[in-house]
Amino acid sequence: MNKKLLCILLCMTMLMTAILTSCTNTSDSASTGDDAAASENTEATRLPMTLSLWLPTDKSTTDEAISLVETEINKLTQSKYNTAIELHAIDSDQYQSVIDKKINDIDEVKKSAQAAEESRRQQELEDAIKGILPDEPRTVDTTAEDTDVMTAETEINEYGQTVDVYPAVEDDQLDIFLIKGYDKYIDYIDNGLIEALDADLNDVGKKLYAYIYPSFFDLAKVEGSTYAIPNNHAIGEYQLLLVNKELVEQFDYSPDEFQTFVDCESFITDIGNQKISGVTPLLGEVEPANMVYFSSDGKWSVIGSQITAGVSYNSQLTPVRTLEINNYAKTLGAMRRLNSLGFVGNGDVNDNPRFAVGVVKGDASLFDVYSDDYYINIHGVPVADSDEALKAAFAVSTYSKDITRSMEIITYLNTDETMKTLLQYGVEGVHWEKVGSDDDETIRIISNDYKMNILDTGNEYLTYPGEGLTMSYWDYAKKQNLDSSTNPFVGFDNYVTDDNRSQMQQLAAKSADVWNQLQTLSPDDFEKGVASISRGLITDPLVDGLMSEEGTELVSDSIILQYNLYYSMK
Repeated sequence: MNKKLLCILLCMTMLMTAILTSCTNTSDSASTGDDAAASENTEATRLPMTLSLWLPTDKSTTDEAISLVETEINKLTQSKYNTAIELHAIDSDQYQSVIDKKINDIDEVKKSAQAAEESRRQQELEDAIKGILPDEPRTVDTTAEDTDVMTAETEINEYGQTVDVYPAVEDDQLDIFLIKGYDKYIDYIDNGLIEALDADLNDVGKKLYAYIYPSFFDLAKVEGSTYAIPNNHAIGEYQLLLVNKELVEQFDYSPDEFQTFVDCESFITDIGNQKISGVTPLLGEVEPANMVYFSSDGKWSVIGSQITAGVSYNSQLTPVRTLEINNYAKTLGAMRRLNSLGFVGNGDVNDNPRFAVGVVKGDASLFDVYSDDYYINIHGVPVADSDEALKAAFAVSTYSKDITRSMEIITYLNTDETMKTLLQYGVEGVHWEKVGSDDDETIRIISNDYKMNILDTGNEYLTYPGEGLTMSYWDYAKKQNLDSSTNPFVGFDNYVTDDNRSQMQQLAAKSADVWNQLQTLSPDDFEKGVASISRGLITDPLVDGLMSEEGTELVSDSIILQYNLYYSMK
């Protein structure tokens, strides 16, 4: 290479470095300025900023109502954070497609801009190699931008006051949006479309820990990071075992005898044999409660476990052979016998208003509904898992104007009752009004122009549960969460790797075969048949290998081995 060309290349390298460094420093300076400003509590140091907030709404919600709510929200957020909100409430049927299109459109704009910049740089490099220097070096004047960081645009309002001007949301800006469901959550993470929030969660969002069910944070973590804030809500549902008080007394039973469904079989049979008019012996089918199966799809498997009350996310619940779970086998046996006798109803309480025994599903309010007429025991506890935690969660897009400012708004939604009530029910006096007082206070809806799902607008417990319901309704939900357990297999359930994929397929085939065998067992000899099948599984090389503490020749990557490794890293 001749000296002239070498000299040209060195000049161009220095020029390009200066250009890129200048651009980078400008960007970093602005970003650092915003982040630092966001951490200050004094409004004087914060530039006005506008963020977008996207969430689903009912078809009946009108544009005018959304605009009214947006105006009232901005009175709160501008005063508190110097942040304006551009509210996008989208018909719930169209919400997901609108969000995905918005992300795709921004992504295309970003890619186009990136391609154009790369093309420009390549052209400059080619020109340099040819010995063509630019007429004037490209420079970036950072003085104006540095000044802008400390200066807010203002205007004179109708009252002659000087007020801040909040900038419009840019076309390639997407800030806070609601994620509905764990699968979509994982999809956004895998595609790098939402930001990790841990740093801001432990800073501007730290008060969320006092407002949101603790396990939700564990369940929202993916590879140790939190990418969305779950909206606090009641977990899952109970399965309540109901035993008819009148019939227990009439047939001289003791209520203490009925702690589990299996305990009730003789009582159900006695009532069925009496053929009492209007009485269904067993309300409907009863399944073993809180079962978790190890399989490639989470469906029934010869390997599983049963979650009981008090299990937490950090509890290790060792997988076992499903048929060795005593309560599981006995429940299936009791159901087989009761079905053979014709003592099982269709499960609908409207069709079977009076029943001897039944298992009903629902929230904690069912305790009050049935306590007068039935003895109540818990058959199945509410269980929290990732699907439950991510029913509705606010995330910050990678295309957000400012992560920290967005996190402030998410925190506000989940900790402030005024903000939550406004976003949920609309403007007081326009869309709703208070009725009653003190403990009886509730709301009346006076307009159908604004309608939201209470789970989608932040922490449920901060506002009225609904029209005609007082805040005491949430006592049921709080009891429900206190009684709940957390699926300890979260993050490990449906465990499949390249090493064990074929083994899991074999397990699925084995499980289907065993299930078919169970269907052929005689009702009277069901438990004996289960015991015989179970003994065969103990020596089965596939099942034994998957359940071993170490790999075998047949199973190199056992479930137990990997499960223990998983728990050692939690």
